[in-house]
Amino acid sequence: MTSQQNHVATLRFFEEHSYFGLDMAQLDFFCQDELPLLDDQGNLFLESKDQMAAGPDGNGHALKNFVRYGLWDKWAGLGVEYLSFIQIDNPLADPFDPELIGYHDEQKSDVVIKSV
Repeated sequence: MTSQQNHVATLRFFEEHSYFGLDMAQLDFFCQDELPLLDDQGNLFLESKDQMAAGPDGNGHALKNFVRYGLWDKWAGLGVEYLSFIQIDNPLADPFDPELIGYHDEQKSDVVIKSV
């Protein structure tokens, strides 16, 4: 997931680094939407006299966009059965947590959330 501010630069970075040894077909990129920016008092910031400032809508819509951009269907079609979704600001999370994924499968759950 990229933002409008870094989408092109991100794609270029991956291209310049030969997709880090991956085939381009193994990678998916999508650009998140934007929302108006507000100050601490809830007032809109202006980009210019007649344009509101906007910024990336963040992780809150990531899964919605995952479906919207067709990645859910694509990955399911490739046989992917589980998706581990971790907020970028959680450096302690284990993206390959076998106990959590096993528990999820055992419980036949749609969603399992682990938090501390």
